[in-house]
Amino acid sequence: MSAPAVEEALYDSVVMRSFVGIDLGQEPGPDETTVCRFRHLPEEHGLGGEMLETVNLHLQSRGVRITTGTIVGCDPHPRAQLDQEPRAEARSGDAPGDQRPAPSDE
Repeated sequence: MSAPAVEEALYDSVVMRSFVGIDLGQEPGPDETTVCRFRHLPEEHGLGGEMLETVNLHLQSRGVRITTGTIVGCDPHPRAQLDQEPRAEARSGDAPGDQRPAPSDE
């Protein structure tokens, strides 16, 4: 989520405000510049790797396995290939999918 989107979500969503502990009746929400600065703090202090390791250990303790891998594409389903067969060109005014032949000038 971008910094402007976070700012907007904090004003629009009670759930988001509750998650971050903001009560708009008591204090204003952070603007996008504040959100952006906050995001850069962990890296500026060399904490990014340590935070990631802590999150991964927590997830592993809950049975979530984090791995890396490769996404492999696949061929389309055989039915999808049938749907891609060329169709006769529809005349102007015909309903979509109406494939009647054009009248001849005989």
